[in-house]
Amino acid sequence: MTSRSRRAPRLAAALAAASLVVALPACGAVDKIVSDVSTAAVGLGVDLISKPLQSEVRSQLKSQGIELKSGPDCSGDIKNEVRIDCTAVTSDGKAVEVKFTAKANGSTSCPGSLVVTVGGKKTVNQSQDPCKAASSLN
Repeated sequence: MTSRSRRAPRLAAALAAASLVVALPACGAVDKIVSDVSTAAVGLGVDLISKPLQSEVRSQLKSQGIELKSGPDCSGDIKNEVRIDCTAVTSDGKAVEVKFTAKANGSTSCPGSLVVTVGGKKTVNQSQDPCKAASSLN
């Protein structure tokens, strides 16, 4: 099994599990299990989605002559929507903020909006689908 074929099911499972957990009733021990599964699924999904997003942000900024000193470091959540927030610092010390939002649809696709600001100025505002990119990585 190739790396590509392993990632697609993991991403789909993470998105589906995160969506399912929202719909499950919570009571006692089941609540604890649901919480643990939800946290693991969301963490896996966020990690998989963040990687292609980080690469895209670096590429977009580099094409504008902006080099990063650190980051982007990302965190996020997957519930009814996918939300990834990243921060970075340019080589000349400006703060970089990255925001990605999309509807979670339980599949390997999550088309949404990517906005990057550098030093308070919007430098990138485009449609992006990091879930699709994550599921097709080699």
